[in-house]
Amino acid sequence: MRFKIKCPYCNEELNIEENIWGLWNIDGSKHTCPKCHARLYRHYSFTYFIYYTVLLLAVLFGLYFISLFLELPFYLWLCISIIFALGGYLLLNRYFNRSFYDLGIIGFRYKDIETNCTQGGDKMPSFIYNIPTKVYFGKDQLAGLPRELAVFGKRVLLCYGKGSIKRNGLYERITMLLANNGFEYRELSDIDPNPKVDSVREGALIAEEFKADVVLAVGGGSVIDCAKFVAAATYYEGDAWDLSLGKVKVEKALPIVTILTLAATGSEMNATGVISNPATFEKLGAAYEVLYPKVSFLDPTLTYSVSPFQTACGSADIFFHVLEVYFNPSESMFLLDSFMEGIMKTVLKYAKIAFNKGDDYEARANLMWASSWAINGLIKEYQTHKWSAHSMEHPLSAYYDIAHGLGLAIIVPKWLRYALNDDNIDRYVKFGVNVFNIDPALDKKMIALKAIECLEEFLYVDLKLPASLKECDIDDTYFVDMAYRACKGDKINGFITLNIDDVIEIYKMCL
Repeated sequence: MRFKIKCPYCNEELNIEENIWGLWNIDGSKHTCPKCHARLYRHYSFTYFIYYTVLLLAVLFGLYFISLFLELPFYLWLCISIIFALGGYLLLNRYFNRSFYDLGIIGFRYKDIETNCTQGGDKMPSFIYNIPTKVYFGKDQLAGLPRELAVFGKRVLLCYGKGSIKRNGLYERITMLLANNGFEYRELSDIDPNPKVDSVREGALIAEEFKADVVLAVGGGSVIDCAKFVAAATYYEGDAWDLSLGKVKVEKALPIVTILTLAATGSEMNATGVISNPATFEKLGAAYEVLYPKVSFLDPTLTYSVSPFQTACGSADIFFHVLEVYFNPSESMFLLDSFMEGIMKTVLKYAKIAFNKGDDYEARANLMWASSWAINGLIKEYQTHKWSAHSMEHPLSAYYDIAHGLGLAIIVPKWLRYALNDDNIDRYVKFGVNVFNIDPALDKKMIALKAIECLEEFLYVDLKLPASLKECDIDDTYFVDMAYRACKGDKINGFITLNIDDVIEIYKMCL
């Protein structure tokens, strides 16, 4: 039988062929969309299982009635019974095993083709958007901290980094609020800028022994990411690194409350965390619904003490969270494009101000809110591809422990040059015209290259970030292994498809 469906990720029309045994393929190939390379899984409807169950029973009863007239040997009946028992088991197992639906759903029997494949029109995919994080934004919002923490209990695990919150007085303010309102607390301190799994293990042990009710993360994305994994690892009996590897389905975690002190990763308003394992040179991210912070306090004045270098790295991180979605191989949505262009222009304008004048409230407020909205899922819902630059940067900072934003600042312009071709040049043109105000009357290739040059000027001149790996004392020693890890041994299905050799070449461009 033949069916026509639309890919739920990129809306490409696909031809499905199915044989009598239920085996199927897409246009004669494996179960992968030829356009967006999404791995597609068959969704068996409930009606499908009823029909097949009835068919099995009909055959079984048919054999029974035949046996009334024919004497069948015992071993033959035994074989038939085993076959039907196995068939019934496989049928039920396929229906009730939830992992069958993990990576994507495709329906092409009975009524499923109407509900799963064409919903939302030709260009706009369907999605669910939910941000269960309550945000206190603005000056002097910490007064609401005791009230919010009390919702979860009186035992608090306080997580923070290398001690900057003690130098700027924030630690004293928080601990006084806790003490004056009857909270008990324990501390997980000294969390690294690229948080390590050892900190997660330590935090989970403290939380379990202390019987913590809530995790309070005070810091930037690294502290919040670490706190997220601590919240999940507290209820997990195995090794905390399993959570990052995706070996376990996280369904329970301690509630998380955050106080943001660095605008960069957007962890204060999403369910994602990234941690490193120095023993294996791995830096991996994972996202679980239960890791959304319950409440986040975003006071721009708490970022006044952030150094110019960290301000530059954080601003680059915000910018590239948007850019990785903006450079989409599929059609985008005008509203989301406008939203992304607005965030990028906000970073271009206010990063330079905050870099030169750290206590400018307007600049810090705009960067802080841009950080949250760059990666809280709103723009990412339309995404149909993997992030290429982040995939290449994670092995880099896993090996060399450099700031994530810095690694991206070095890689992204080179990746954009490498990826530019006649098929995707229009995206570069839109980026150059709408974000950097380049004259649209210029030649397309000139606009594309000028847009990359404008980005480089922003990063390397305005924000004074290093432009190459050599400036960070990094050579090509681990390029092959880094590329292998970035591609997960295969390739990156991003804005353009990158294999291991492509990634090695981009790393070389960064020297």
